[in-house]
Amino acid sequence: MLRTHLRAGLSLTLATAFAAGLATAPAHAAHGTLRVAAGLFQPAQAAPLQLADSELRAATRRDGDALVLDLQPAGGPAHALALPEELQQVTALRRHGERLIVTGWMNSALASMVLVVDWRRAELADQFWAYAPSISPDGSLVAFERFYPSHGVQGEESQYRVYRTAESAQANRPTLAATGSALRDVGWAALPADTASGPRPNTGVGAAQAHHRLSPLVWSADSTRFAVVDGQGSAAQVLLVTPAAALVQAHPITSPDALCLPGRSAAKGCPVVPTEAVSLQHTTDAVALSVDLGRGQARPRGLRLPLSDFTAAVDR
Repeated sequence: MLRTHLRAGLSLTLATAFAAGLATAPAHAAHGTLRVAAGLFQPAQAAPLQLADSELRAATRRDGDALVLDLQPAGGPAHALALPEELQQVTALRRHGERLIVTGWMNSALASMVLVVDWRRAELADQFWAYAPSISPDGSLVAFERFYPSHGVQGEESQYRVYRTAESAQANRPTLAATGSALRDVGWAALPADTASGPRPNTGVGAAQAHHRLSPLVWSADSTRFAVVDGQGSAAQVLLVTPAAALVQAHPITSPDALCLPGRSAAKGCPVVPTEAVSLQHTTDAVALSVDLGRGQARPRGLRLPLSDFTAAVDR
C-alpha cells in the first residue's frame, strides 16, 4: 500500500519564479528571498555532484531531460539509477550506512524532494516532498519543513519534522492515515506535534497561530540536535530539537525587531532580510544567532543563547 502511495500523485507542477538571476518564492512570504550557497535553480547548467568514500562512489549526471545517479560500490558492479522526473536539480548527497540520501529541487526550487537510496541494491527505498531539507552531518537524520502546495493556498504553517534514514518507509510514517499522502505526511513531528489522528493542517492556519520558519534548519556537528528560528504571531524563538530524546526546547527572542528577522513587519531601518541570511551556530554550551543585513549595513547582529536557558517548547 505504501509503495502505491509513493508512486501516485507525482505530477506536481510548480511555476518558475525567477527574475534578474535571483530566485524568489512569492507563495512563501515568510520565507523571503531564496539565496542558495550551492547556486541558483539552473537544472541544465548545474554541475554534477559526487560522493566518494571507501565503500561507495556516487555521482549525478544528466541524460537529456532526466537525472541519473551512477553508483559504484567497492568491489561490486556499477549501476545507473534513474531519478524521479519531478527532481530537477540535485543539491546534496550524503551516505549513512547502506542508505544514500539525495536532496534536490523540484520545479522552480520552491519545494524539494528527498530520496533515500539503497545503494547496494541500486533501488529507491523511499521518497518524500519537503521544504528546506537539512541532512545531519552523519546522514542519519533529515530535518525538514512539512510540505504544502506552493501555490493556491493561504495561511501556510511551517511544521518541523525529522526523518530517520536507517528506518523503513513505513516506520517513518507513524501516523499516516488511509486518506493521507506518503509523499507529505512523513517523519516525526517535532513542532507542532501530531495528534492521535495524524498531522494538523498546515494551510488555512490563522496568522496568530501559524509557525513560520525564519532561518535554515542547522545541525550540530555531532548530529544530535538541530536549531531553527521560528516565528509565531508577533513572537520569535529559537527552537532546539534533540530527536533521540524526542525533546523540543525553545528560547524566546525578546527583541526580534532589533535583529531585522525575515517574515516580520519590518522595523524602522531594517532592510529586506532573506531567510538564508539568518545564521545559527552550535557551540558546546550555547546556540549563536546572527543576521547579516547585507552590504552597507553594520556587522551582523546577533545573540548568544545559553543551552541552560532553553526550556520545553509549548505550542499555543
